[in-house]
Order: sequence, then structure tokens, then C-alpha cells
Amino acid sequence: MLSRQTGEAVIIGDDVVVTVDDIGTQHVQISIEVRLFDKSINRTMTLAIDETYSVRPDVTVVIVDIRVDKARIGFVIPQDTALHRKEVYEAMQQKPGNVAATQRSTVVLKPDQAIHVGDKLTAKLTDADASGCRLIVRGELLGGADDGAWVNEPRELATNHMMNLGALVSVLLVGTEQDRTMFHVIAPQGVKVSVE
Repeated sequence: MLSRQTGEAVIIGDDVVVTVDDIGTQHVQISIEVRLFDKSINRTMTLAIDETYSVRPDVTVVIVDIRVDKARIGFVIPQDTALHRKEVYEAMQQKPGNVAATQRSTVVLKPDQAIHVGDKLTAKLTDADASGCRLIVRGELLGGADDGAWVNEPRELATNHMMNLGALVSVLLVGTEQDRTMFHVIAPQGVKVSVE
């Protein structure tokens, strides 16, 4: 299940694209593109909560919930079929062999500052000492089986240890000196990493 806003998409396998076109209070309009060899079949439809659409016999889409600006969409797909948010899929395609091209950013935080990874994931530093730090992680995880999973939880991170925020984002605690804590953030190339 993934949360998507208007204009955001999900890639199923390499041949199905589901895009959220519009979100109403009771319905979500989606476009589905199925790529077959050298042509595409496109459909646009409006689905209500709990309404399903079978894209093909092994792929079904269901609207699970509608929030103010997000639709939570569920997918019934074969276990061996990949499902990624479009931005993750595109990051993975940037390097041959489907290995995501990554960037490493070094950030320094003071308590109550946060690392922002893209526009949907933050890790706010609550406190730190020589042995480690405590963070509040909020937002959607990036990549792998947890792609798009929503988290809002405290986490502890020991010095010189790494935590994963999905399969494509890792945060390494380098160390703390006085009121400054240094991290290395590894994220897909093109995903903005910032401090606020």
C-alpha cells in the first residue's frame, strides 16, 4: 500500500504505470498505462474507497483510503513483481544493472534540527551524547519492500552505526561534539538531502 498525491505515480514491474490524476472527497481518478511490446494501452477511471480495478489477471488496484491531499492505494500483485514509487524506479534506472546511483551527503545537526530526504521523509534530532543519538523519523520510507510505508517513530542510533529508512536511504551517525552531531546520508542520486 502506498500514499500518492495528485500527479504522483507507481510502477508495477516494468510495464504498468498507475498515476493519480485527481483526488476528491469520495473518489480518486487514476490513469493506468500498460506497456505491451512497442505500444501502450491507456485507461482513465474513477474509483471510490474499497473499489478495485483489475489491470490484468495478476494485477489489481484498490483505493484503500482518501485523505485531504493523498490517496492510499493497495495493490494485489505476484510476490516476485516489483512495485516502486515512480521517483524510486527512475532513480534505480539511472545506473546500469538496476543498481541505484547514490549520493552521500554529510550533514551536521543541532538538537531540534532535522534531515530532510526528498520532500516526504525527515529525521529530527532530539538529543545526542558520545554514545549515540535519538531521532524522530517521520514520513514515507524509500525503496524495497517498505517503499512508501509511513513511519512516525522514535529511533536510537549508536555512534558509527547505520539505520536504514527503506532500502534506498541510509543514515550513519559519525559522532557528536558539543551540541553538533554529524551524519552521512546515503540516498538515490537526484533526491534532495537538506537540513532544517
